Amino acid sequence: MTRPARHPRQIHRIREAILDAAIVVFARKGFQAATMHEIAREAGYTAPSLYNYFPGKRQIFEALVDRLDEEFVAVFIEPMPAGLTFEQSVELLVRRQLDVARRRRGAFKIFMSLQGGSGSGGTIPSERAARRHADGFRTYMARFADWMRSASAGADVGGRTPEELAFSLWGLSVAYHARGADGPLRAAKEAAGAEVAPWAKDAAEAVAAGAKGTARVKGVAGVKDAPGAEGAPRAKDAAEAQEAELQALLGMFLYGARGAPLPSRRR
Repeated sequence: MTRPARHPRQIHRIREAILDAAIVVFARKGFQAATMHEIAREAGYTAPSLYNYFPGKRQIFEALVDRLDEEFVAVFIEPMPAGLTFEQSVELLVRRQLDVARRRRGAFKIFMSLQGGSGSGGTIPSERAARRHADGFRTYMARFADWMRSASAGADVGGRTPEELAFSLWGLSVAYHARGADGPLRAAKEAAGAEVAPWAKDAAEAVAAGAKGTARVKGVAGVKDAPGAEGAPRAKDAAEAQEAELQALLGMFLYGARGAPLPSRRR
C-alpha cells in the first residue's frame, strides 16, 4: 500500500524544520562532525526519513546558504514608506537587515565563522555551496547598489557612487556583526583586513575605533548623536546596548557619506 503524496506546504514545513535542526547541530558539533542521525534526532525524525528531503548534510548546508542569501536579498525589494529622507531610509534598511540576522541568528553566525575560517566549522564545506554563496553575494551587492541609487537620488552623498555607498554600509555591517560574535577589536580588525574595497576597510576600522571610544559622530542630520560603542556596556539592558551600537554604525556611515573624503579618491 503506497503512502498518499505529501502536500507541497507540508513538504516545505518539514524541510524548514530540518534546516532549523541542522543549524543547531552544526553550531554544536561543526559541519564535519555533524551526522544525519543527529540532525534527524534534533528535528524529531528518523535518519532514513531525512533522506526523503535531502540526499545528505552537504545538500542541507547548501539549502541553508540559499535560504539566508534569498532572505537578505529580499530586504531590498520591501517597499519603503513614502516621504523618508535618505538617512531615514538607510536606518530602516539596516533595521530590516538586522531583523533577518536575528531571526536566522544560528545560520548567520555559522556563515560568519565559516567565511572567516574560524571556529570549528573551518571553511564552507561544499564547493557548490561556496559558488552559490559567492553568486548570492554578487547579487546581494548589485541589489544593494540599486537600492542606494534609488534612495540617494537628490541627496548629498559627497559624490559617492551607489556602489561605494553600498560597500561602505556593508563593511560597517560586517564589522558590527563580527564584533557581536567574536569580541570588539579583534573581529573588527579582521573585518577591516578583508580586501573588498578601501571604503569598506575604512568603515570597519571606524567601528574598531568606536569600540575603543576614540570616535564620536555628532551632528549628522537624521540620526541622533551616536556615542562610541564604549557606552553600550553601561546601558541599562541589552536592547539599549544594541541601539547604541546601531546608532554608532549609522552615524559613521552617514558621516562618511556626507563629509569624510575617501582615501582612495584622488582630488
